[in-house]
Amino acid sequence: PQSALAQRTVALIDQGKVHQQDYPSFFSALLANPATRPAAWNYLKKNWDALAVKVTSFGGRGAVSALGTFCSARERDDVQQFFASRRPPGAERALRQSLERMNDCIGFKQAQQGNMEKWLTESPTRGN
Repeated sequence: PQSALAQRTVALIDQGKVHQQDYPSFFSALLANPATRPAAWNYLKKNWDALAVKVTSFGGRGAVSALGTFCSARERDDVQQFFASRRPPGAERALRQSLERMNDCIGFKQAQQGNMEKWLTESPTRGN
């Protein structure tokens, strides 16, 4: 299953197979992919203190910015709660921007959900 593959992928960090300078782009890619996002976010949360000391570039185009791809209130609240007691080194602005992007996505989804449901129920079955 995809979750097992995602777990094996983040385990590459512990195995020393990902160079430290590649951590930001590695996590950015994993967080941007809905299939690997949960495993990457859980790994980051569990190992944040150790990773944050090693990598000062998690902000900007790194992992903290990639959190902006989250699009649910639950995920946004988890990110806010996590960083309420932790400082994202060099990424305070990236965190604010990520939270703004999450809020925009959540708002758009809420605004369009009714239209999407209506379209799905009124549209003829596709592909037949």
